[in-house]
Amino acid sequence: WQSPKMVTQSGLKAVDMFDEVLNGNIKFIWIMGTNPVVSMPNRSKIEKALTTCEMVVVSDVVQGNDTLNFATVALPATPWSEKDGTVSNSERCISRQRALLEPSGEAKHDWQIMCMVAKKLGFSRAFNFAGPSDIFREHAGLSGEKNRGRRAFDISALAHISDTQYEQLSPIQWPVTQAQPLGTKRLFTDGKFFTHNQKANFITVQPKMPEQVTTHAFPFVLNTGRTRDQWHTMTRTGNAPRLHQHTQEALLSIHPHDAKRLQINNDDLIEVKSAQGAAVLLPALIDDSLRKGDLFVPIHWSKTASSHVAINELFNDANDPISGQPELKHAAVSICKAAITHTAHIVSAQPIAASLLGKIGNYWSSTKLKHCILYRVALFTENNHWMTDIQSALQPAESFLGANLNELGHTTVAMNNKQLTQVIHLSRKRIPANSQWLDHVFSVSEIQAHQLHSLIRYEPDESFTQGNIICSCHNVRVNPIKEAIVGGATSVELLGEKLKCGTNCGSCKGELASLIAASSIVSLSATLAAQSSVQKVSNLVNPIHTNTIPITTIETIK
Repeated sequence: WQSPKMVTQSGLKAVDMFDEVLNGNIKFIWIMGTNPVVSMPNRSKIEKALTTCEMVVVSDVVQGNDTLNFATVALPATPWSEKDGTVSNSERCISRQRALLEPSGEAKHDWQIMCMVAKKLGFSRAFNFAGPSDIFREHAGLSGEKNRGRRAFDISALAHISDTQYEQLSPIQWPVTQAQPLGTKRLFTDGKFFTHNQKANFITVQPKMPEQVTTHAFPFVLNTGRTRDQWHTMTRTGNAPRLHQHTQEALLSIHPHDAKRLQINNDDLIEVKSAQGAAVLLPALIDDSLRKGDLFVPIHWSKTASSHVAINELFNDANDPISGQPELKHAAVSICKAAITHTAHIVSAQPIAASLLGKIGNYWSSTKLKHCILYRVALFTENNHWMTDIQSALQPAESFLGANLNELGHTTVAMNNKQLTQVIHLSRKRIPANSQWLDHVFSVSEIQAHQLHSLIRYEPDESFTQGNIICSCHNVRVNPIKEAIVGGATSVELLGEKLKCGTNCGSCKGELASLIAASSIVSLSATLAAQSSVQKVSNLVNPIHTNTIPITTIETIK
């Protein structure tokens, strides 16, 4: 390649890179297609690093996210559906990817952006690529450079394919070499490995305990991970209303024993703190699948969707010294119920700015529905005029046409030509929101009298009281599933035949199996209880014949 400078050692890991930015050794950072302000641990340090960095460039496909807030320059890139090139999956299969859509507006592909910048820096000759096929050929050529079978990745046989051959490239598994021009289905069939002696090398490792250990002050272990229907930091999946039907907001999962001890109920707003000094607020979800003393929070939600759900604020810099993988599965935290005085559901046809929501309440979270946005807001101080304050902040008070005050709460409704614009419901404690019902009434062009009355009472129509969505693909709710199980559909397959749930993407099959198992336990418990009652009567008649069932039987089955 005749380059005067070639990299001779590995670059910095992400965790080390932000340290160098903070220390002033990196003055220019370019972030492409990732959201480190949400995904990296120790958020306050990441924010400080990006604030002090002289130049922060962010290439992304969305208008705003937590990282874009720190961009000196924001560059519009192309998402997956607009990209043209190749992708490789975990079984080494290279496939052609063709764009479904033309790039939007002034958006450019990543390779185009890099080439444009390189040319401005005087490297026109080295970055004079006409398209993805040019880059692929160079990539293929580089894979074979000084390889001679020493590296697994080698697609040098594709280094000279024509543009037409590239366009028609069929899926192929690397290595793709002169010896294996059709690809390699399986590696290591000859018993040789890519090591210095071509033998499999076993490496002994010393197990390392977590650095973020529990203490008396921080007695709970916090684990994080994915939820079923969201991906990464929700910059794309967060815009799909259907993907909010199953889990509408980030929840703190807690074992029933711990919840009972701390007098925590489902949907209570919980404050979580760590030694980092940070605190997040999340609704509670009592979950017996956890161990006692363990908590779980999903990784996806961030300050884009809530005022206090920046989970990475709770984690310190602990990471694996070899891989650099942060210790995001084990933080020591404390929890307590937040002292809420008022809560509100604000349902709006138009987005409400985060800055305005911050003025209205001390806490807020949002869920994007198809025809409206649901905001959950909480206040920590007494305010008998909160409804008036909210109305004044959102729009002139005279636009709110309906109002109702009862023991459940206070509701007002705003309309424009018989179409809903906003609904506000206040109460003293957090209550579940029936998002499907709210989304439906916001979808109609002319609201009917019975719908308006339901809104004023804040009671959903009967058709929307069938429980949460379990199968998002076919909109199957939990109550019909439970009824079908009782009616004999005692397998995932039978449920699919009866209700279609689990027959499309399959991501709900695990939950369907859990509902079947729970129903079996309930039935067994009822049977054992009935047998026990009969036995007690029998013992009264003839106390000599005793045949007790150990109480541990039910627990063992559970």
